[in-house]
Amino acid sequence: MTVRAPSPSARADLLRLGHNERTVPLPAEAVGAALATVDPMVLTMVPDLTSLTGRLAEFVHGDPDRILVTPGADAAAAWTFAALVGPGDEVVMPDPSYHRYAEMSDLVGAVPRRIAPVAGGRGAGDFAAAIGPRTRLVVVVNPDSPTGDVLDASQLADVLYAAREVGATVVVDEVYHGFGAPTAIGVPGLDDLVVLRSFSKAWGLAGIRVGFLVAPPDVVAAVARHRTRHPVSALSAHVIEHFLDRPDIVDDYVAEMHAAVPLLVDGLANLGCRVHPTGASWVIVDLPPTVDRDDVTASLRACGVEVSAGLPSPWERSIRLTVGTRPQVEALLPLWAEVVAEPAAGPVPGVGW
Repeated sequence: MTVRAPSPSARADLLRLGHNERTVPLPAEAVGAALATVDPMVLTMVPDLTSLTGRLAEFVHGDPDRILVTPGADAAAAWTFAALVGPGDEVVMPDPSYHRYAEMSDLVGAVPRRIAPVAGGRGAGDFAAAIGPRTRLVVVVNPDSPTGDVLDASQLADVLYAAREVGATVVVDEVYHGFGAPTAIGVPGLDDLVVLRSFSKAWGLAGIRVGFLVAPPDVVAAVARHRTRHPVSALSAHVIEHFLDRPDIVDDYVAEMHAAVPLLVDGLANLGCRVHPTGASWVIVDLPPTVDRDDVTASLRACGVEVSAGLPSPWERSIRLTVGTRPQVEALLPLWAEVVAEPAAGPVPGVGW
């Protein structure tokens, strides 16, 4: 099973609550400052990513030879699969999760070993139990979507030890790290992990298409053989370097989003929906039994709100909803009441996984 976001829309007025991205524009002054400092001559030359690589190494308190700049975390993952996995190899991965991991397995002829959802969240033991003699890659999405499952450093170490027993590599997808999840980068004993990061989510720079990989130097070298010659534009690299000096933009947005979670959870619960917070940038909303999910999606879209309703079993009656800011939540709840809600005998409590 896979989880897909809504298809990109040409409507600029849509409130995009189906992509787990930043839901408000970046500060105009920050964008303007980034673009105003571009050296025109830089745009005439092929990109040199040495400076950005060094800045990213400083950002994660690591060494440049452990960093690989990529056009988004998706490319980092694809190149890792190409470098480390071959036909008939097994790839352990959560299911459901980001759909591209199953697709990447298919592209290299690998066999997915899927870990189903577990009450209380998947743990290290669930990953370790799926690892076998043919396993070559173990994918941990941390936190995962849609479940919000998170493995802490101790659990990641247990997965890493189990993978080492069969010579497998562990990839930790930290695309949603910026929303408050723990990181494996810089944790003693976890140096063997391959960690993927992106500037598309909490940083709000999905349109720039920049990510990076942190891994042992030999893995970085192996993965780098599969990248395109100039994977990131000079303009994108410049913008990322500028925003690395503005972590306050991320911190302020994430704080605003987390502050809106109780309002969203309580508001939807009062409208007869059970809400599962994830601790990341989204919640899962279980619809009342008499409400059709497709009708809800279409009605919300007609009202200018885009949500993610492509969740597989056991969420056939659920919607993944990006939290957004308090003003956006306040605007959403009346629309939700109009197109979704079923009168409730009393508030339905929000619950965690």
